[in-house]
Amino acid sequence: MHEESYRAAYEHGEQFILGQQESFGLWHFDDRKSDALNILVMDVLEKLLPPIPQQERLLELSRELFFKAEELVRSGEHVDAQIAVMVAHHAVEMFHYGLFSSTDPAEVFVKSDGKTIGVRETLGILQRRLQADANLAASAGLLFRNDIQLLANARDAIVHQGQTITTENSTHLVRQARRFLEQLSGLVLGGNLFA
Repeated sequence: MHEESYRAAYEHGEQFILGQQESFGLWHFDDRKSDALNILVMDVLEKLLPPIPQQERLLELSRELFFKAEELVRSGEHVDAQIAVMVAHHAVEMFHYGLFSSTDPAEVFVKSDGKTIGVRETLGILQRRLQADANLAASAGLLFRNDIQLLANARDAIVHQGQTITTENSTHLVRQARRFLEQLSGLVLGGNLFA
């Protein structure tokens, strides 16, 4: 089948499926309700949607993780403060990966062994890229970089050494991580990640 014939059949099929939809949003078969048919149609329609770009997925995950970190830290519970640090760390990590996924080469956040680089390493790479692109003065450092390194240290202490941090320290680290992400998303993306 030629590409044009395939595309025409594809578009005709999509229009047929959409044309069979009832005014209340469902599909039926021989005037009978059919949950299976509706699930099948929704599955087909979902596959017709263009895929969400990797950068958008990673940035959205970063945002959702960060909101969860803030929710955890607001609870005031000691164990939630520990989890908030881990979640905020992963939110920063996903943000970095989202930024790097759109760069050339996109593999910059993957080591030769296939594992991703950590937050500390991405901070240095990101700072150098921003300086090279003149988005950051050559003599300037990333704002809140030290705070993000402290966040990474706290996360490592919790996960790898079984240490705990105070709720106040967790609250401070999460707050500073938000400030870092707001500043960086404005600088690199031209908007606020949380807006």
